[in-house]
Amino acid sequence: MKPITFSVIALAGLLWNALALADAPAPPDTLTLQDLVNRPDRWPPSVTLQHDFNFNNGAVAHQGDKATIILDNGNQLVLDTGKNIRFAVKPEDCDLLNAANQYWSSLTPAQRAVDPTSLASDVSIWPMQVKATNSITCKFGTVQPGTDLAVSNVTAKGIDIVWPNTKNLISLGFDTTNVFDAARQLAAIDRDKRPSRIATALADIMVDSDGKPYHDDHLQDKQYFALYYGAKWCAPCLEFSPNLVKFANDTLSKHPEVALVLLNEDPQESTMLAYMKDEHMSFPAVPQDSWKDNAVISQFAGRIIPDMVIIDRFGKVLADNDAIEDNQGNHGDPMDSLAALSKLLAAPAAQ
Repeated sequence: MKPITFSVIALAGLLWNALALADAPAPPDTLTLQDLVNRPDRWPPSVTLQHDFNFNNGAVAHQGDKATIILDNGNQLVLDTGKNIRFAVKPEDCDLLNAANQYWSSLTPAQRAVDPTSLASDVSIWPMQVKATNSITCKFGTVQPGTDLAVSNVTAKGIDIVWPNTKNLISLGFDTTNVFDAARQLAAIDRDKRPSRIATALADIMVDSDGKPYHDDHLQDKQYFALYYGAKWCAPCLEFSPNLVKFANDTLSKHPEVALVLLNEDPQESTMLAYMKDEHMSFPAVPQDSWKDNAVISQFAGRIIPDMVIIDRFGKVLADNDAIEDNQGNHGDPMDSLAALSKLLAAPAAQ
């Protein structure tokens, strides 16, 4: 038998083309082999080999060894032992169905409901990090199983991660990480008690106007985050910032459920601190290098500044002047984002 070698990245866009369907049926109580075809969300964390496999290059996979699934398209089941051995087997060559149903029976109905469509639409269950379940190769190198990967975005076709030790975003298929396990851990928690992705991302990178670390013990309690992308070198920002400071003093001082943060676009932190002092900003900031290296916060930066982005605690965008553009290519006014935030804050609390 000859081991199969291929790049997992090449599979990223293939598995889920047939799954971009709305109104999917309710998850089954018991899985069949057909229920596992092209459904990494239902694959068990590992399967056990039922007998030995000997390969032409001298490698051996032994009976009882654990392996992860990297492909099940109904015609081919491909396993990865984590020892640089990937090979095709038949379902009966491993305990696929038994392992899948053991895993499935351990999940609550809410956890079973986590699939590509529901995961993409519910930011509250997006994990901050996932682990590679098999080796992943791209032009930036190779990561081994178990490597932590920071999550930037999730779509119905896969996830975007930051390649380790770089600022490069890579799109991966759902078959390459434990994203469903990580999401299901969050799905088991009541929504209002799930940790805030935004608070977690900001907690250790904010500074005050003296450049000292800024900590807010109630950051996880914030319901909204107002992210201001601006800079001292930007004339429109200098025009906007007095209005922002006034809004912070007059309105946000009465709303502890909102956190306002400057995401600075000045290359030098000293320039950022001067900008904060000149404009009397009492709210914290994040230096340019820090937020651009952050998989979560960097995704909200627009094409222009000043950019005022209003998001909820999980990262759902509620207002963004950069997203508004007229026929002449002019972008929206950041004051419109503040007006939208005011409207949110004035709305009656949901019962």
